[in-house]
Amino acid sequence: MVLQRGKPVALGFGAPPGGGCSAELDGTACGSATSAADGSWRIALSGGATQKASINGASHTLTISCGSDTLTALDVIFGDVYVTSGELSASAQPA
Repeated sequence: MVLQRGKPVALGFGAPPGGGCSAELDGTACGSATSAADGSWRIALSGGATQKASINGASHTLTISCGSDTLTALDVIFGDVYVTSGELSASAQPA
């Protein structure tokens, strides 16, 4: 997974209402939140943390815990993310 470096990255999922949620990047706590009545929650990784994580280009482990549920994303990389759209030129031939 590639996440934008140098900008805040918002994390959010569903959880039981009123439950505690936390996020760790490479085993270091990077945020926590309490889920709302509808189960929604949000943790923002700071731009400084994402910039620092991108310096060596290594992959990272992002762990999110809500109550007894844990989600671990392996091989997380922070870099520049570009979103583009369009289609191939009609004159270009696929390789």
